[in-house]
Amino acid sequence: MSNCIICETKLGMMNTPMFGMGKTKNGDRICVSCNQKLAKRNTPFCNSISKYSTEEFLEGIKYKKMKEVQEKLNTMNPKLLKMPEAFELPYILTESEIIERVEVGFLSEGASMLSSGFIVVTDYRVFVLDVNSSPTSSKMSMEDFPLDKITSISFERGLAKSKIKLVCSGNTTSINVLQGGDELSQYIRERINQPKTANQPIQANNNDPMEQLKKLKDLFDSGIITETEFETKKQDLLSKI
Repeated sequence: MSNCIICETKLGMMNTPMFGMGKTKNGDRICVSCNQKLAKRNTPFCNSISKYSTEEFLEGIKYKKMKEVQEKLNTMNPKLLKMPEAFELPYILTESEIIERVEVGFLSEGASMLSSGFIVVTDYRVFVLDVNSSPTSSKMSMEDFPLDKITSISFERGLAKSKIKLVCSGNTTSINVLQGGDELSQYIRERINQPKTANQPIQANNNDPMEQLKKLKDLFDSGIITETEFETKKQDLLSKI
């Protein structure tokens, strides 16, 4: 048999979805593991693979960005690839956004004993991503902080974990870091103090309704918000155009 078109694992009787599931119009297939991960996202491209050609399907699941993220994480720390947050990253990052650092950690507020997640530094923001994954679904929470809005950062070293405090747009947020907290805090400090250059991209106006509509559509396509939430917010944004 052929290989999975996502993870390239060789397909066989034990790892091929039954009853024709996980097969594109072209007859290309994905493995059981990839099929289960995609099913949790509950989006059209993930639940109706047979409606699309292989090219359409791979584009819909952001395959190019997925491979880029996997290669980056594998270079940083291969263990990160096994965490559910790794699968969500391609749907959160913009096409041009570049990952610079990733550490394991989570927001202090609302944290539980089992909390874990990603602290990601990209070329223009820091965000904390936490995915609570079950056999049938994934619940995701995320908070991000634009680098140009972070005005202060402090670091506290603890026994089991360290803590980074960010002051962004006047609000203070505490982030627990399981390892590498001092290096991460120093890296973020250097990034926010780095002078802007002519080569750095200019960020889009976050108050532009058209830009917000695009982001809203991405959130809906990624399964982060419901159709009702999408339609309600869309109408609100359209009224501002």
